[in-house]
Amino acid sequence: MPSIKVNPITSSNIAAIGHDKDSRLLAAVFNYDTSIAYVYEDVSEETYNAIMDSGSVGSGFHTHIRSQNVDHVVVDVDAGEVGTDIGLIEVTN
Repeated sequence: MPSIKVNPITSSNIAAIGHDKDSRLLAAVFNYDTSIAYVYEDVSEETYNAIMDSGSVGSGFHTHIRSQNVDHVVVDVDAGEVGTDIGLIEVTN
């Protein structure tokens, strides 16, 4: 089962974000509900870097993930785990 380390960021939209290059999963925890993480499938390291290098991570996320309708699942997260490894459900096709 993959795990993704999500790191807290300063953003009006996203509380924490992380990426696993081997599984190509991106996890995002949003400020409006830090008890869940959205896990996006088939996200390249280049896409993740483009998000993180954009002037606004929220805008970069919208451009590269949300507006592209990237497949995702929602997983429960303990709020205290933001900033630590979060075990994720295995995504199968």
